[in-house]
Amino acid sequence: MEKEQDEVLTATQQRRRSSVLDIRSTLSSSCSTRQVLIRAWDNEQEAATGDGTDELDASVHDEIFQSELSTSFKKYNTSWWTQYGVLTHRSMKNSRSAIFTPLNVIKSACIGLIAGLLWFQLENTEKTIQDRSSYYFFTMTYWVFDSMFNALMAFPDERAIIFKERASASYHLSAYFMAKTTSEAPTRMILPAVYMSISFWM
Repeated sequence: MEKEQDEVLTATQQRRRSSVLDIRSTLSSSCSTRQVLIRAWDNEQEAATGDGTDELDASVHDEIFQSELSTSFKKYNTSWWTQYGVLTHRSMKNSRSAIFTPLNVIKSACIGLIAGLLWFQLENTEKTIQDRSSYYFFTMTYWVFDSMFNALMAFPDERAIIFKERASASYHLSAYFMAKTTSEAPTRMILPAVYMSISFWM
C-alpha cells in the first residue's frame, strides 16, 4: 500500500517537474504571455485531474512559475528613449496639422495688428512706461492662456487612445507627456512670433 502511494507521489512530482520544465522552455522561446498562461493552465488541469493527489504542495510550482514569468517578460518591450522618439515624431505630425493652420496664423496676425493699433507709436518717455507694461502684460497673458487652454483640451480628446495604448504596455506615461510637450513647443512658438513681428514694431 505504501509502495503504491510512493509511486503515485513520484509520478505526480515528475509530472509537475515536467510542466515546470515546459514552462521554462516556453518562456525561453519568446512566446507570448497568453500562450505561456494557456500552457500553464493546461498543465495544471492535467495534474489536478490525473490521479487526485492534490495534497502535494502546489505553492512551490506557482512560485517558480511566477518568478520565471516576472524575470522573462518586461512590461515594456522598448526603452524609454525609443518610446520618446517615436511619440515625439508622431506628436509633431499631429500638432503641425492641428496648431499650425491657416486660421491660427490669420488669427495671430489680426490680434497682432489690433494690439499694434491700440499701442501705436508710443513715445520713449517716462509717461508711457505704464502703457508699455500694459502691452507686455496683455501679450504674455494672452499667449499663456491660449497655450494653456489648447493643452487642456488636447488631453481629454486623446484619453481613450492613451488608455488603450497604456493597457497594451506600449509606452510609459512620462514618455508620452514629455514627447507631447517638446514636440508642440516649436510649433506653438511660431504663432506668438507672427504676433510679435507685427505688433512690436508698430
